[in-house]
Amino acid sequence: MMTKMQRLLDHLGSIPAGKIADDGKLASLLADCWSELNGASVEGMKPDKLLGRMEETSWDPPVLSFMIERHGGTSRGSSRAEIQHWNVNIQNRSATCSTDGHRQLGPMQAGLNLKPLAEEIVGLILKRRTDSRLKWNPDGSVRVVIGLTGVAPKGI
Repeated sequence: MMTKMQRLLDHLGSIPAGKIADDGKLASLLADCWSELNGASVEGMKPDKLLGRMEETSWDPPVLSFMIERHGGTSRGSSRAEIQHWNVNIQNRSATCSTDGHRQLGPMQAGLNLKPLAEEIVGLILKRRTDSRLKWNPDGSVRVVIGLTGVAPKGI
């Protein structure tokens, strides 16, 4: 009975060195033995993430290389995906990963224009006004209170 790793090795043995245009079968075989590779789980890469997502796949025996888009940041509100570069050494059954930049998936939010808010705060200070965002000290100095719990600054 042929092991999952042996099926991957046989498949790679039938592929000439260089770029691999169609990695559908390869991705499936690699996913099947992903847990057998030292370092494969370091970046939290689950085998099913390989399916249909491997890019720029190349074979330079004994190393299989590919890029993959990771979406962890998007679950926290980012509009960018991290691009990871993986090298899988079939001979010593290890996998290493490095970050190879980011890919913009959607439009970024417009930057917050703080100028109007800053101008408002400066105006309040110059006029020595009472405001929940300002803490006046007995000596006449003032501290701008940032991040009041449960209180949003006016104008935001």
